[in-house]
Amino acid sequence: MSKDASSELEPTLHDVLEVLALTNQKIDGVKDAVLTVNQRVDSVEVRLSTLERNTEKIKASIADVQDDLTSALAAIDTDSVTVLGHERRIAELEEKA
Repeated sequence: MSKDASSELEPTLHDVLEVLALTNQKIDGVKDAVLTVNQRVDSVEVRLSTLERNTEKIKASIADVQDDLTSALAAIDTDSVTVLGHERRIAELEEKA
């Protein structure tokens, strides 16, 4: 092999600097992508936090409605027992009359 052929295979300082510049651009691109992903994750965390708070509010509202319905059903049951008691007394009075 001649010296000319071997010198063609070895990179020059310019070649090395060019590769370093390209590598630096790629690293900058990766940094930008990571920052974008980080911002999106932060945004998702904020939205999930808001969703969780809203879910807790909805659960509390549902519990309140359940309590109200339980109270209303208990009142209806009490009224039903009272009505049935009155009907029984009226039926007894009608039988005696």
